[in-house]
Amino acid sequence: MVNILFVLIGIIAFSLCLFLIFRGLSMKIKSENKLPSGNIFRTDLNKPSKALVSDKYRLIGKPDYLLNVNGGIIPVEFKTSRDGKIKEGHILQLASYCLLIEECYKQKVDYGILDYNGDKYEIPFTDELKNELLNVMFNIRNEGEQPTRNHENYGKCLNCSYNFGCPSSLLIKENRKV
Repeated sequence: MVNILFVLIGIIAFSLCLFLIFRGLSMKIKSENKLPSGNIFRTDLNKPSKALVSDKYRLIGKPDYLLNVNGGIIPVEFKTSRDGKIKEGHILQLASYCLLIEECYKQKVDYGILDYNGDKYEIPFTDELKNELLNVMFNIRNEGEQPTRNHENYGKCLNCSYNFGCPSSLLIKENRKV
């Protein structure tokens, strides 16, 4: 009987230690990145997470962070920018995460956060932005042509999900096929 009691106390102590460690990591990440108060409950930065998937919209994505702020879910996406200007493609990427959250978690998303080198921008997820995203997705799917490369960045080609069949891939061009 005494042995069982010691085992239970050990399990409780171990669980409490794990809780405090993860809570401390979450607080450190939020303070270092100046995120709004709330709990980070999903991250894709330091270890890969499972993708959010919507069969309805035929969409898949993995935001850098998901925050629980006052009962709402906020996607956070980190970007680098030489000129500090918000890019339209980044807004649409963030909007796709908002759409995925609404589908996967059945919860309205008011906004998402784009972080450019430490500068935070709250991007409202309005009906207009949602419609713009849906129109872009429709146009891409109905284009009928192969996408063309619009950059000279080997790393983008390396990480692109279409690199295996892209006729203008830098991986093929430079004989670096993976």
